[in-house]
Amino acid sequence: MDVVKERRVLLRNRLTKPTRLQQEARIGLLFLSPWLVGFVLLKALPILAALVFSLTDFHMLAPEETRFVGLENYIRFFSDLEARASLFGSLRYFLLTVPLEMIVALALAAIFTSDRLKNKRMSHGTRLISLRLRLSWSAR
Repeated sequence: MDVVKERRVLLRNRLTKPTRLQQEARIGLLFLSPWLVGFVLLKALPILAALVFSLTDFHMLAPEETRFVGLENYIRFFSDLEARASLFGSLRYFLLTVPLEMIVALALAAIFTSDRLKNKRMSHGTRLISLRLRLSWSAR
């Protein structure tokens, strides 16, 4: 008898109107779905495919000869001195330039949005620099 009552309660709950929170959640997921589809198709799947290909011995001209080699490619990469030197050179460049660019960008943003600069009359050169910086930011 309890099973019949539970079934009636479940059917009654299913037929009732969804709450406002449930409706907002559905609408939020509806608005989020294009981003999710784009993320999966344009980011997640290529990253996953690159990971799978890195674990195989893949030849584009003869894909039927593809074989799984596991971590052999990574072992060969890290044992090669030239490859390791280029990797560490790229990491060093990244670690030096990105923080420097961020500091310069934040300093320029603070200067161009300061109240002192807004209230002062800008020279023609300063206006051009400000305009160029704002346009390059908006083009990204």
